[in-house]
Amino acid sequence: MAEDLATVDFLAGGRINPGLSVGEPMHYDTLKHELYPDSAALEDFDYPRVKRLARLIAGEPVRDFSGKQGVVEEFSNRVEPHSVGLRSRL
Repeated sequence: MAEDLATVDFLAGGRINPGLSVGEPMHYDTLKHELYPDSAALEDFDYPRVKRLARLIAGEPVRDFSGKQGVVEEFSNRVEPHSVGLRSRL
């Protein structure tokens, strides 16, 4: 989702203002097995999930490695694309 939001923000010229909420979606019991067939009982819609997304959007590192590997593979240590300013509009 962090990648998707950053991509949309780039396409919109830095104008999106995404809103997030915590808690199970309405009528979750009627569709949870379709959305999460293998992990419905493990899904957590509480604040830590939103905080993790906010950290990813802010560009905090998700791994130690970044740089080139091989001839053309470029790796980043954060979620890409990174949209500067998106975190402040979350």
